[in-house]
Amino acid sequence: MTVSDETGGLEYAIIRRSDNAYLFDSEGDGTDAAWESDEENASWYDTEELALAVADVNGLTVDADTPTLADGYAIATRAWSFEDDLEPDDVDRMADMLEDA
Repeated sequence: MTVSDETGGLEYAIIRRSDNAYLFDSEGDGTDAAWESDEENASWYDTEELALAVADVNGLTVDADTPTLADGYAIATRAWSFEDDLEPDDVDRMADMLEDA
């Protein structure tokens, strides 16, 4: 994941614009890809370049030398945060209590 500051950064996925489905490719090799409606089930990558490389092996690019997404596909981004920097929730507090016991 690309770190943009001390609290987090961005990660990248491929989205199909026609239905806003996200590419899932567990191995990143194009052999067992699927389209998922929920972004949580997408394959998210550390860099835009890696997301483009996976799109390329899945046949979603127009130029193998300098991968460019074919029409109808885009790079999706989402922010992420270092979990330790987030405010603790009830689950975290319960886990802390169990550790201290």
